[in-house]
Amino acid sequence: MLQKAAVLSIYLGSLFLSWLSENSEKVNWDSKAKDLSVAAVELNKSTGMASSIASDQDARTLLLDSIFSYICASKMMHKEIVIKQVIWETGWLKGEFLMSRNNLFGFKNKEYLRFSSWQESLEYYEQWQAKYYLNHKEDYYRFLVRMKYSNSRYPAHLKSIKFSKTCDNS
Repeated sequence: MLQKAAVLSIYLGSLFLSWLSENSEKVNWDSKAKDLSVAAVELNKSTGMASSIASDQDARTLLLDSIFSYICASKMMHKEIVIKQVIWETGWLKGEFLMSRNNLFGFKNKEYLRFSSWQESLEYYEQWQAKYYLNHKEDYYRFLVRMKYSNSRYPAHLKSIKFSKTCDNS
């Protein structure tokens, strides 16, 4: 049953992001939630799972679960901090500006970067982390401030986020 739930989460997250990349100019969360509801109901019929996607909040929750699973499976360090960065930067995946660019971290180079998928944004972060976070004993929050990824208030913002999931292998 857990495996079916993971497949459902990944499927709906992928459906959501493919739609988002095609419609990057303006995200309409209400219509997206309806599309996901229909997909979930049809998938529920085929898998026997009793779940329904009734709101944009449910869609974002599924997407956040997919993002977190992807982070957990990656080689990133400080995964629980990284997911909180995604949450903070995108406003719990509600921020249309970054979400329309699949930019989960607010990366920019003169302009905000655009990624073809949220997975590509995570891969970019992983490469960025591998390139610059060389002293693994350094406090990660201090590293983010030192790299000017954030200001001195950023660590407190991340620590205030209530996200209790953890990766088994972090």
